[in-house]
Amino acid sequence: MSQISIDIIVPYLQNDFQFTQTIKNIESYVNKLNNIRLQNIIVVHDKDLDENIDILENFDYVKLISIVQGKDIKHALKQGVLASTSKLIYIYYDIDLPNVIDDLTETINYSQNYDVIVHLNNITTKLITQNLFIKIFFTFTRKIIHIFLKIRFDDFKYKIKLLNSDIKDIFLNCKNEVLEFDLEFLYLCNRKKIRVKEIIFLSKDKNENKLTFSEYFKFVKEIINVLYVHEPRFKVLKRFVVYAIIGFSGLSMDMLLFYLLAIVLNVNVYISNFFSMALGFTNNFFWNAHFNFKKKDRLFNRYIKFASIAIFGIFISNVIIYIFYNLLGFSEIASKLISIIIIVIIQFYLNSKITFRN
Repeated sequence: MSQISIDIIVPYLQNDFQFTQTIKNIESYVNKLNNIRLQNIIVVHDKDLDENIDILENFDYVKLISIVQGKDIKHALKQGVLASTSKLIYIYYDIDLPNVIDDLTETINYSQNYDVIVHLNNITTKLITQNLFIKIFFTFTRKIIHIFLKIRFDDFKYKIKLLNSDIKDIFLNCKNEVLEFDLEFLYLCNRKKIRVKEIIFLSKDKNENKLTFSEYFKFVKEIINVLYVHEPRFKVLKRFVVYAIIGFSGLSMDMLLFYLLAIVLNVNVYISNFFSMALGFTNNFFWNAHFNFKKKDRLFNRYIKFASIAIFGIFISNVIIYIFYNLLGFSEIASKLISIIIIVIIQFYLNSKITFRN
């Protein structure tokens, strides 16, 4: 049987007195495998960590890569994958363990039929919490993965352990280095029909088999980030939601100023309405220009277009209310709500295409 070359990537971002022993164990373990030929143990280390580095230079298989202090593990892994030249790339996370994980052989065996091997912690709803809200949230996030990402995972704590060098460009092209769950890489693999194998792994540390609320929050945030980067339709949806929230803030300011001027200070109702609407327009324009559409050039021209579309929206709103209230017999409130929904959509589309276009 011909041997398959493998590079093992080990991030070393903090001092660990057991680290050199870990490298020895990795080297000894892999060299005992008949079908695997160890090519490199790529140690990606913080350049300010002097401890153990001089010793590692004497190891036969160790290849040292120095990175700038403060970089996270994602950056370290990317540098390791970039430096790899073997057919298989194995990512070794557990640098603090004195013994090599004995599942390497099982992982390697799957490499003949799969391009990516993922380790999953065996997490169930019973292990998570007895809190009903968290369980509901757990179920919801699993459904989100199914619907939007088309990835079938039974839990969220997973780590990429092995990948074929033929697809390492996918890993290197992941755009978000701060993500914690490797979801972007797995999402891209799914889009490209890459074969992924999931291996259940139950940690001896019971806390590793549970999920905290903060981890839920990070996971949902990662889903949103992945969809925002890779799904144009989701980017439009997110922008629309922000647009609606900004619109609500503008409406609140409009009503508050109108109340202060017309009711409290007894200013003429039409003058009060003019200034309150102007405040609402300005508020909405400012936040949309700077934080939603991120267009900061030609602000005066854009403001005129934004205000014109808002005035146009008032006219269309009156037409919609007339149709639903006078012609179709809807109540005043129902007609108003329907008009708001329609106008928000129309104004969002017009502002996207006219006010905030490139």
